[in-house]
Amino acid sequence: MQSVFNELSLPHCPDKESANLAVVDFIKSFIALTKKGVKGFRFYNYLYEIELAPNYTFQEWVDQTTQHTLRTIFVGEIRHPFITPNSSEEATFLTNQYFYQNPDGATVECVGLGTAHIYQAIAVSFGTSEHWRQRQISITEKNVETNNELEVSVTNAYSLGCSDSDEINDAFERQQEVEIIESTIKPVNKTIKLRDDHGKDKLEKFSEKLNKSPYVNGVLNSLPFNPDLNRFIKRVYPNGVIELVLFWEDRGIGVAAQSTGRNMKETELIADKLCEDVDNFK
Repeated sequence: MQSVFNELSLPHCPDKESANLAVVDFIKSFIALTKKGVKGFRFYNYLYEIELAPNYTFQEWVDQTTQHTLRTIFVGEIRHPFITPNSSEEATFLTNQYFYQNPDGATVECVGLGTAHIYQAIAVSFGTSEHWRQRQISITEKNVETNNELEVSVTNAYSLGCSDSDEINDAFERQQEVEIIESTIKPVNKTIKLRDDHGKDKLEKFSEKLNKSPYVNGVLNSLPFNPDLNRFIKRVYPNGVIELVLFWEDRGIGVAAQSTGRNMKETELIADKLCEDVDNFK
């Protein structure tokens, strides 16, 4: 289980003193989560880019604070980049946008809350505004290719007490280890179906290697060319289908493969395992 900073909750305090108080409460909320097993705190921005008060950044709090234990734990858990490169999560992030509706009705993009949804992680917010003092936050996921919209909920921590809430406990239960199954089909018997397009010979060699994976049942078809794509996983689907692109080839040829994934979480895990072996496919 990971956590993600909700950048929209940044309080913009009037002065350094009030900013220091807000930061201490914020970090204590996060540390309470680490005691339950949370590992890693994803930030979109670097600390020196985050202004807590006029002429006072998060990095300056780190450099100047006398709260050495809080600082050490906090800094040790920060994770960059925000989204792991060439991962199934990155593929999801790049094909969707995420929006939050403010209490005044304005709709704003919410990178942190969207990332928390993608990773099934816990968002951590400054609790200085009432609308961030809720344990579930609704956001909208919009697919940039189809414009389809879906309302999703993100688990949110904003105070020390949140770590023992039913919402946080439910989030941990949902994050129990995913068990993926292996294919019962021998590699030599796995199908490879490709269109008669440019690069078919390269796709056949790639597909033969791909079918050696114990988590792949076969190759379903060729993908349209994706010459501008620079990542291995284009998209994953809850029915186990994974779209993979040979981004090292000029034309961006690729295939759709049927994995053994039985739901989105299993398919994403299989996609990540394939990413780990990407050098073996080149």
